[in-house]
Amino acid sequence: ALTGTDGRVVGVRGSVLGLAGEPLGGVPLALEQAPDVELGRSRPDGAFELELRGPLAGGWKGSCLVVPDARFALVRTSCVREEERPLLVVLAPALDLGGRVVDDQGAPLEEVDRRIESGPMLFSGFTQVLDQTSDVESWSTTTDASGRFSLARCPGSAAFVLAAYAPGFLPRRTPLPQSPRSDLEIVLARDPQAGDCTVAGRVLRADG
Repeated sequence: ALTGTDGRVVGVRGSVLGLAGEPLGGVPLALEQAPDVELGRSRPDGAFELELRGPLAGGWKGSCLVVPDARFALVRTSCVREEERPLLVVLAPALDLGGRVVDDQGAPLEEVDRRIESGPMLFSGFTQVLDQTSDVESWSTTTDASGRFSLARCPGSAAFVLAAYAPGFLPRRTPLPQSPRSDLEIVLARDPQAGDCTVAGRVLRADG
């Protein structure tokens, strides 16, 4: 995926695809360390060829591609390596989510870990085998004192679930909404195995 010989110009090529493996054209691409500098756009067939020049060319190693377009959520990115292989960027429609987490009595829960997790069918539309444990983006946050949370530019796809984890409560996973929502309410049930416990023993002096 890399060409150029003088160290100041680096060529990067690859494809931009949707979650069903379909090509996405007209998608702007940039490097994560300079997200406001558009390097180019994908063609109608999803393919792209970019040139990194000047300071960008000098610091390309390990840099990842990003998409400076709020319509898309970046699901899988590719980082520029030394290997001669095309890069693959996978996108989903973006949506913003928000709401609150409460217990079964309606009391707000603070510091609940909210995250978006992918299911086993995430890359089922691809002919090539893609590793779901690497280069897949993550979305997570925690609730505030009123139990509220917000997540921006989440992937609008049924291949993901919205998960909630809190000490003393059973984890909960719910289907990810397919449209923006700011009024989600997630109710967590207490974990019956996380109740109080009794410890028995003896207290001895230092001499026994």
